[in-house]
Amino acid sequence: MNSRGANTEYVDDKGNTVLCNAVITNNLELIKVLVAGVNSELKQLIQQKQSQLTPDEVHKLLEQGAKIDAFIAHNDTFLHLLIVNKGTPELVNAFVSDFGADSDAMNVNGYRPIEMFILYDDDQFLTFANDQKQLVVAQIIRDELNLRLWQCITQATADEKRNSKIIIEAKQLISYGAQIDHKHIDEDFDQWTVLHLACKSSNVDLIRYLIENLKPDYMKSTLGGDAPVAIASEFGQLSIRSVAS
Repeated sequence: MNSRGANTEYVDDKGNTVLCNAVITNNLELIKVLVAGVNSELKQLIQQKQSQLTPDEVHKLLEQGAKIDAFIAHNDTFLHLLIVNKGTPELVNAFVSDFGADSDAMNVNGYRPIEMFILYDDDQFLTFANDQKQLVVAQIIRDELNLRLWQCITQATADEKRNSKIIIEAKQLISYGAQIDHKHIDEDFDQWTVLHLACKSSNVDLIRYLIENLKPDYMKSTLGGDAPVAIASEFGQLSIRSVAS
């Protein structure tokens, strides 16, 4: 039963469900009620079963008319809800790969579903991010971690106190699976690594920490052929040259 009391699984003698008949007769109000009801069932199922939820259970409700990208409280989608409720990495992967869940949908706080695992510091997802299998969600997680590491280093300055916080965050992101030698691509920083970026505007202590503890390849070059030490020279960071070379 859904929240309004209609049996959405009932099939008539023509093989049509209640929702199917509502669509055939273009009964928009009934369609809205039925879809809301089955969406509510899916929400409750995710919250109740959490890590025990199976793809088959989700698929059954989707066949009954549940919308995988329906917005619920706070503009969360079911993928947001699944991650918050400790859904397994395999089921998250099924949501994206098999059920077509939108991994870029943002809630009212501006978070995409895949960012939720970082916020909730979920160990099983951190392990999943390091899995060598070429799974859709693993790559999305990796991309998000790399982007966050880049954004973290963009905050670096010559201010030692501020950089101490950046070091803590960078170390955490690397432990989660961010790649220290990942080449960022945009108009201004084509194939720069975070070490290139740090050499542009930060201080010696941060560069030394990155090199000694996070082990970046300090000979890796940008699209223009510049190693990190060349970036330091270009932007007048002469004190960094001896550390980054």
